[in-house]
Amino acid sequence: MLTTGAHAQPITGAAKVIDGDTIEINLQRIRFYGVDALELKQTCTDTNPVVSMSKTNTWHGGKYAAGHLSSIIVNPVTCTPQGRSYNRVVAICRGKDGTDLAQAMVLAGYAVADTNYSVKYLDDTRRARIAQVGMHTQDRHCSTPWSYRQKEKTTSPTPTPLQ
Repeated sequence: MLTTGAHAQPITGAAKVIDGDTIEINLQRIRFYGVDALELKQTCTDTNPVVSMSKTNTWHGGKYAAGHLSSIIVNPVTCTPQGRSYNRVVAICRGKDGTDLAQAMVLAGYAVADTNYSVKYLDDTRRARIAQVGMHTQDRHCSTPWSYRQKEKTTSPTPTPLQ
């Protein structure tokens, strides 16, 4: 759930990558507005073993997403808050060079538009699918990040209470 704050001030500083759609600036966690990136532990099946570089045909999409975000950030980053969700600021973030970081992640195929909150990046998601980049390549089979999280939630073992 996204709640909006009145007149939130921009947050600027050196960004540390947490995962493909979350950064930290001055100890403040910030999630990118309007997108959902592959989860850090999320893997995808890749039927092209040359690309996956693995006998198991596993492509570590979440790690690649975080790595790509690290490679495109030009500090300082300025984030304009759009609200809060799950105790984090949700913002549109731009690098010093003006790059919209969420849009760059979507166009590279490491994130998709999260239409539950915005359609801002929907056309960019379509462009990435047409270009077959990142999670959208012909040989790669990835769950959406929200499907992956739901599956992880239902397959995680229930903790046993201590006696």
